[in-house]
Amino acid sequence: MKLVGNTGAVEFRGIRFGIARAFAEQRVCVVDAGKTVMVFDLRGTLIIAHPWPRPGTKYVSNGRRPGPARTL
Repeated sequence: MKLVGNTGAVEFRGIRFGIARAFAEQRVCVVDAGKTVMVFDLRGTLIIAHPWPRPGTKYVSNGRRPGPARTL
């Protein structure tokens, strides 16, 4: 288990993976699933999946714009 930082990112194997600030200061389970890194909450719900980045990458964004979630 890992603790999500106050910026909404979790570090795994030397790389910071962006999740979302909504998960800041919460514990999550990070799983190496081969070509993908998967992050689950403690109930087992998938939060986000990232493909493994190229060697030397230190941060992987969640792909969303910063700020509150947009509603339609």
